[in-house]
Amino acid sequence: MEPGNSSESALSEIIKKLTPRLLTIVLIAVLLALTLVISFTMSRGGSVSLKDMSFSAPNGQDQKIVELEEKVKDFEVQEKALTNRLNELAKRPARVDFVQCEKRVQESISLEDIGQIIGTVASGKEAISRIGKLIKNESDYIKLKENISFKLLLLEMRIPQYGKAISTHYDGNNRRDTYKLLQEILLELGFYHGEIDGSQIPTRNAVIAFQEAYNEKLRAEAVSDIENVDKQFLQPLGHVGYRTLEAFRSWYRKNAA
Repeated sequence: MEPGNSSESALSEIIKKLTPRLLTIVLIAVLLALTLVISFTMSRGGSVSLKDMSFSAPNGQDQKIVELEEKVKDFEVQEKALTNRLNELAKRPARVDFVQCEKRVQESISLEDIGQIIGTVASGKEAISRIGKLIKNESDYIKLKENISFKLLLLEMRIPQYGKAISTHYDGNNRRDTYKLLQEILLELGFYHGEIDGSQIPTRNAVIAFQEAYNEKLRAEAVSDIENVDKQFLQPLGHVGYRTLEAFRSWYRKNAA
């Protein structure tokens, strides 16, 4: 009998004599021992070869992982530094910023210039305070201009510039503002319905329409005293003097909503 066959026979005899339970325990112990050997060998970077299987781990794997983590950290630091650098460059003024700054300087008004416009000022703070008051006054004036009583006051101040009355039979650029004022007044009184553009003919027609309506109203209100009423009639010719001005005021007081 050959030695190999005798060994296998002896092993077979031993296995046959083992109980199933004991055999299971032995197999489990062998497997555990094999697993420990393989794990230990791979953790050291070595390799294990069995009959048809091979287990191995790369040498210095932990060291490579550590090195990779350090490279990642270095990259993050470099990225942060580059981002900060780009942000600093973005904050630097470009050529267009210098051009705009130069333009603002050229368009700005010096404290001396401001003093010549609004009066002598000792400091920039005083100039700002005075400009603020002027702005408030301008705002109040804009609101005041919307009041018809103020418009009638402006009209009263303009009448002397044209003599005894403002004749709407003449056209000209120097009359546009006055005609616009008349249009605004007649619009509120209900006798003008066009654009506030200072045009002469629509202004004249609206003035005449008002004068005729005012006379008709006088006749209707004072039939018994027609002689005295005749003295109050307006000449419907399109001239705006002090009598027409007072008629504007009277009409507004009686017909204001």
